[in-house]
Amino acid sequence: NANDWVTEAGSLTIQKIEFISSVPAIQRVDYNFDEDTEGFVGRNGTTASQSAGQLVLDMGSNLYPKVEQSGVYEVDADVYKYATFYVSENNSPKTRINLVAPGEAGNLSVGSNMNPNTTSTQILQYDLSAVSNWTGLKNNFFFQVIEQEFDQNGVPTVVDSGGELKIDRILFSTAPILIEKHDYTFENGTEGFIGANGVTVSQSAGQLVLDMSPSSYSRLNKTELYAVNADLYKYVRIIVSENNSTKSRMTVVSPDSEGENTFVAANMSPNTTDSQILDFDMSETASWSGLKNDFGFQIIEPGGTDDEGNFLPPLVTGGELKIDQILFSQTPLSVNQFSLEQKLKVFPNPAKDILNIQSASAVRTLRVLNVLGQEVLRQSGAARAVNLSSLTPGLYILKTEHNNGGKATRKFIIE
Repeated sequence: NANDWVTEAGSLTIQKIEFISSVPAIQRVDYNFDEDTEGFVGRNGTTASQSAGQLVLDMGSNLYPKVEQSGVYEVDADVYKYATFYVSENNSPKTRINLVAPGEAGNLSVGSNMNPNTTSTQILQYDLSAVSNWTGLKNNFFFQVIEQEFDQNGVPTVVDSGGELKIDRILFSTAPILIEKHDYTFENGTEGFIGANGVTVSQSAGQLVLDMSPSSYSRLNKTELYAVNADLYKYVRIIVSENNSTKSRMTVVSPDSEGENTFVAANMSPNTTDSQILDFDMSETASWSGLKNDFGFQIIEPGGTDDEGNFLPPLVTGGELKIDQILFSQTPLSVNQFSLEQKLKVFPNPAKDILNIQSASAVRTLRVLNVLGQEVLRQSGAARAVNLSSLTPGLYILKTEHNNGGKATRKFIIE
């Protein structure tokens, strides 16, 4: 109110008036995009915008779409050495996001893989503790969104592509957000596995489904969300429920700190809906150590040999592969457990009210899943039959656990 103003005499000393080129950055470690892009801008044909609490990237076709922090906010890189990206949708063929730290040593980056062309949430994690440029107050970091393909030696090349990417959150932390896991059953998603070299990965009815476009080296990679304690779990078992392709060999790819890959292979039967168990012994693999989250699997159809006995490149083939379980164990799993998966029988199939079960080892528990992977029936104790009268006609998945520790999966139909 002007009537309340008081007029007084006095003096005011101004020491300095300075015009600056930009507003000093504000320290921030949690970017949740509730109001705007929070200082992130697009480059290299990429437009960054904010919508519904998400950072939306509209990426024109480019090898290296780029999004950078414009200097509005900064991260104390001496304290916050780890970053986590929460990607809500990847409507593009892009398969990797590299977090880049500019500095005296040039642009140094750390990458994390992701699934292309999916609306499923993905969590990407980054360890910046060994990046020499990640020091001080950083307000000029950026990330690149790229598509990679791999050759026979696991060496990636970048492919020109575009699309849309939505990010819910970017969080910098003082310690890694890491989940240790050694038994992947795919009941709630792809559990950190993604495809590369034309492979699209999805989850359906408790299975990991690989849709493989024609390629010499189809790849299934592991993202950084989950890790295996490789010092403890030296043996890998993969239960393949169906191989609807001519691919006949799967290889575990274990990179070391220098990027050199070690391969451990197992053969499998092509073009079959019979379950198969593939075992891999990683105990002699030097790179299989520590908390391991950068391994992958290569799926090929061998090309045979030439007249001199030299191996020819794998054939360019595609198809579909379904995996029930990827299990890492401390000791080799027994032959009895292998036989169990092969000898489990269910009949009649199609069934009506009763499904009979026959196996080499007694069933301890069983579960029935619908095609959406939802559990619709569970039964404990020794079981030789399942009452299906409460279920509607359709396709179902039977998952059993046995007294000898083995597990098995079978499909059946209710008429």
